[in-house]
Amino acid sequence: MKVISEAALDRFRTSGPCECCQKFCQRREPHHILSRGQEGQRRIDKEENLVALGGTFDCLCHRNATLNRDGFLREDMAELAGRRLGKTGAECIKEVERIRSLHPSEVG
Repeated sequence: MKVISEAALDRFRTSGPCECCQKFCQRREPHHILSRGQEGQRRIDKEENLVALGGTFDCLCHRNATLNRDGFLREDMAELAGRRLGKTGAECIKEVERIRSLHPSEVG
């Protein structure tokens, strides 16, 4: 199952504070909490599955999260998304897993 939304990704490609370290970034990058999988086959571009992390020239958060460095954990990223959305991190992960389990005709 894939949910592709460039509009959703664009909301995370703005200037503003990195959701992890809070450093102001000229351009943040969207990071998928639950990975996109090989060739993006499991890509879910929903706010519950995205955090805005600083790009390479602003801070190293997106790079470190992608490489699983400095203790970046999926649950921690989900908590950041949940805080932004007024949910728990577990609720965010559960929603993404629910979407992944749907048949393409069930996604709206």
